Amino acid sequence: MAMTGSAYLSNKTGLPDKTQRPILFWMFAALAFGAIIRVIPPLVAPAQYVLWIGLSQTLWIAAFAVFLSTCLPMLLKPSLDDGRAG
Repeated sequence: MAMTGSAYLSNKTGLPDKTQRPILFWMFAALAFGAIIRVIPPLVAPAQYVLWIGLSQTLWIAAFAVFLSTCLPMLLKPSLDDGRAG
């Protein structure tokens, strides 16, 4: 997701990479926090295991939703270079 997000957001749109950094930051933050919540809290409070897994899933789903909503329209539009889709 990191490589695809960075490459498509800067190369496919023709925009400088800095214009898309807030989107990428929140996408990667959700992924990182989802991974942390998946591992550390169950070690500390195993009785709430289902809660931690559910919260981790929610963050990962949110990250992938942002990824799809940001990159999918660019993948479906014609390229700036050759006019072909993708």
